[in-house]
Amino acid sequence: MNEKYANNFFEILTALSENTELKKKVIDLIETRPIMGKALEEQLRKDNLSKILVNLTNGEISNLESSYQRVLTNIPENPSKYAGKLFTSIKHKKLSIEVFNFITGRLEKRQLLKN
Repeated sequence: MNEKYANNFFEILTALSENTELKKKVIDLIETRPIMGKALEEQLRKDNLSKILVNLTNGEISNLESSYQRVLTNIPENPSKYAGKLFTSIKHKKLSIEVFNFITGRLEKRQLLKN
């Protein structure tokens, strides 16, 4: 069995599209584990991010730039109670990268890739 895994951040989407077991585990992680952060304290914001991540994992969002745009649209700085205090000029792109780093880090820590 020749399963594909990502060696770096930019290979994640290719690995997910070529490795159905990995894709299932990532979606399970997105749906069952909390994603923490001040920007996501409100449930609707968490739900929107989870939906974006699942769509990206499933290939329904085809690239990272489109996922960043969805974050900008569906998790805008306003009406967050932290608006103006939390985000930088690359706020949503950085958030997307941090979330994927969280996901891949959790997979490695839990050794889900080896099961």
